[in-house]
Amino acid sequence: MTASTALSPAQNVALIVVSPLAWLTITLLPYEVTALAVDYRMGPSAAGWIAACELLALALTVVSISPRIVALDKRRLTLAGIALALLASAGSIVVADTSWLIPLRLFFGIGSGLIAAATNALPVFARHPERTIAWMQIMIAINFGVSIYGAGTLAAPVGREATFLVELLLLATVGGAGFLLSPGVAASAGAAGAGPSRLPRGLLRALGALALMYLSQAAVWAYAEQAGTGVGFGAVDLALLLTIAAFTTPLGGFAAAAMRDRFGHALPLAIGFGVQMFVAFTVYCLRSVEAYAAGIMVFNMTTPFTTSYLMSLLAGLDESGRGTSLGGSAINFGAAAGPALAALLVVMPSRAPIGLLSIAVLSIGLALALSARRELPVPARA
Repeated sequence: MTASTALSPAQNVALIVVSPLAWLTITLLPYEVTALAVDYRMGPSAAGWIAACELLALALTVVSISPRIVALDKRRLTLAGIALALLASAGSIVVADTSWLIPLRLFFGIGSGLIAAATNALPVFARHPERTIAWMQIMIAINFGVSIYGAGTLAAPVGREATFLVELLLLATVGGAGFLLSPGVAASAGAAGAGPSRLPRGLLRALGALALMYLSQAAVWAYAEQAGTGVGFGAVDLALLLTIAAFTTPLGGFAAAAMRDRFGHALPLAIGFGVQMFVAFTVYCLRSVEAYAAGIMVFNMTTPFTTSYLMSLLAGLDESGRGTSLGGSAINFGAAAGPALAALLVVMPSRAPIGLLSIAVLSIGLALALSARRELPVPARA
């Protein structure tokens, strides 16, 4: 990065405000899966696969753009993604035939992918990338709470289109900040970092850790509503619990912003992954109302906290912005695989295999993250 490419305060705020739009598919995942499974009568397994394909479309879009992201105008890319996602959301509300709904959801994934590729590449242009990443996670967390509250509140009066209406409203209102984004085009060859055929040491391990974390999180989140029903929660009580839990999400982002790099990466990553293992066990393996409530209340906090440190790790390993852009792709490949794997396990008599799968995946992810962190410059390590 050069001085001429540094984000202005307004551009930094615009990035923080717009970045949650790339996460709408993940944010509203359980509501979309339930709507497809019940309201559109596709069944839980098919609904999980459709959501996985939507996330896969997002991930493939990001990975196809990432090799060229350094030279692309990220403001235009974001605005194009917002426009495509808006059209797909509006179409999803209007159509009643699932043969039209499925391709519209794939187009929504592509639009989200354009937003993700652009916004994930911009933090390296900030004067303090780690702070910008942490505040992006806080805003994503706030958006998460608003989205869950909106989808839950609108479910009864609006019906099966509630999830798509929430998407549309957020894109139409928050999306306007995209016009204030920085183009974020590299000002010099030095800003491009490593060549397209060569990635910095440790980057693939960090990307693998990020993908595995989101595989686990998406697997747990995709069937969280059905798991709550399975342990004895009524629809009203469960909706209230999920809404309260959603609004605890920013606490993880605030914790990451407060801690910043004071404790390095090793301790925060161990805490983040460890708490996620606890959540997977309590939500899916214990089959208790109390255990489920305890797990789901801390589940959402761990995502922005751990993501902040993993994205900061990527930014430290590759200062060109390509690493954090690929991080968006890793997130969505993992998030796409999570519901797909959970869909294979949800047909079993017990939901415990989903929790055990998540714990195993998180263990591997933590090992990869700690290994990648050793490739950072010595002052940045724990």
